[in-house]
Amino acid sequence: MKQSDPTRIKILAAAEQVFARRGFTEASIDSVAEKAGVAKGTIYYHFQSKDELFFELIDRGIDDLSELVHRHLNRETTQPALYTLIEAHLLFFTQRKEFCQVLFSEVWRLKTYWKKDIMQLKAKYHSQIVQVIQERQPDLIPKGSVFTADMASQYVFWLVSMIGLHRLLQKSGESSAGTVEHLYRFISAGLRG
Repeated sequence: MKQSDPTRIKILAAAEQVFARRGFTEASIDSVAEKAGVAKGTIYYHFQSKDELFFELIDRGIDDLSELVHRHLNRETTQPALYTLIEAHLLFFTQRKEFCQVLFSEVWRLKTYWKKDIMQLKAKYHSQIVQVIQERQPDLIPKGSVFTADMASQYVFWLVSMIGLHRLLQKSGESSAGTVEHLYRFISAGLRG
């Protein structure tokens, strides 16, 4: 089955909305089918179970975040790479509110055997952050620092994610550019000691 199949994409978009509104446990294949405008059997043609549908939704969402960051990092800009990464990460939260809601509300309740798989998915994006720190802004972490690029990547991911989540929940009046600038300065100063 093609990953770009329009029906599959429509099902995933509907599932994102249903899981965001009802949560994984309360969401049903019937409600996803209704939202997608397809028969229940069509969902089972594309996905063996609700678990598989959920996992692919998370997988694609993290890939989408990584791709958005990649596009932003490869455009012409005068901003430092970490600034651009933060900007793209926050933009993703604005564009994909429901996905972020699903990720951060449901990831805590995941079945134990999924936690390792989700961490592997997150590792794709994590390596992108490490690359920015090591290759594009190596001056962020001074020689002899207690920080490693790996540690810094974790801090960047969670700090930017939590600020993005806070902005969504609080409907923050601060401009995106202001938030990006504050986060960039805060993270940079923290890493440099």
